[in-house]
Amino acid sequence: MSASDITPLVRAFITEEFGVPANQEIGDDESLLGGGFVDSMGILALIDFIESDLGVAVGEDDLVATNFESIAAIREFVEGKRRHAASAA
Repeated sequence: MSASDITPLVRAFITEEFGVPANQEIGDDESLLGGGFVDSMGILALIDFIESDLGVAVGEDDLVATNFESIAAIREFVEGKRRHAASAA
């Protein structure tokens, strides 16, 4: 999966999981929490999605708001974890 695949997958998950109306576009840099798209409990579902569907382990040290603030932040987080895993291999 390439980096360009991450954004639409995350957007689709958020739209479906959290009932975002189809006519409402979520910008890449739009705050998911501040915009009311995801609540604090929804972050747990988002983490599960990242681990199960995107194949990235989310550690305790990763549980900071900046990693899940926006679709762009999630993409950067996932890409960073993948780069780190590739360089460690």
